Amino acid sequence: MEAEGYEIGKKMMFYTFFVLIVALILIAMLFIFRRYSLSPLETNPLVYVDVYVERFMGSPDCFAYKDPETGNVYSGMIDKSKFTADVLNKCYKKNTDSPFEFSLTLIDQGKETTIETEEYSVLQRKTPLFVLINDKGDIRKGTLVVGIEGIK
Repeated sequence: MEAEGYEIGKKMMFYTFFVLIVALILIAMLFIFRRYSLSPLETNPLVYVDVYVERFMGSPDCFAYKDPETGNVYSGMIDKSKFTADVLNKCYKKNTDSPFEFSLTLIDQGKETTIETEEYSVLQRKTPLFVLINDKGDIRKGTLVVGIEGIK
């Protein structure tokens, strides 16, 4: 009988410590989550720039090539006939409260064609991207250099 009493006390001691440790962990997690849930979420402004660049290269309303026969849009393939300042300014609407301005330079066989948004003035960052260029059915490699203004 003494062995049973010792066994019950041992289990009771284990469960007491177990409950105490779990309670401390839960209280610590509560303080951690509470602290971070009250702080505002901050993101790198370059994340927003990437979204705009993807729009430029992936939307048929911007510079992406759209196959007239199948209707497929090829993201990353630039239709050279669409690469104009008018298309850029229609694609990038300034009324979206975006602080950014863009300068896009398409390098095709050593020739550079540069277009800019209406209020672009100062280059703050330059990012080269490798793209395919569709020039009336002729597909070749090229580079799109994205100049960005408005990064804080």
